[in-house]
Amino acid sequence: MAAAIPASGDGTGTILWITLRDGSQVPEPAFTVTMLALEQIQGKSIFAVRDLVRICKDPDYEIVTTFSKKILTKIGLIDKEGNIHPRCIPIILNAVEGDGQSLTFVDPVKQE
Repeated sequence: MAAAIPASGDGTGTILWITLRDGSQVPEPAFTVTMLALEQIQGKSIFAVRDLVRICKDPDYEIVTTFSKKILTKIGLIDKEGNIHPRCIPIILNAVEGDGQSLTFVDPVKQE
């Protein structure tokens, strides 16, 4: 579900907001970029996906494998310090289900 909301107080532009399965809303540009990055990681490394989900759930979690950190940094899901942008967290948590190595990608958008 998407809703157009004025981007500025003067009404000169609008940003499309996407409603996720958990009811949270994110700006469409952040949604699109995050989903494109998630598409790149699918099938490359279940460990990188697992680490990404752990970072979203626990900001103090540190990636211990160089390989995961390298993949996630290269596609822009984390910065060099291992931090993830706050706008990406709800998108990722709504797009990935499961725990450990049994993770599944799902449609994160709330269905009407």
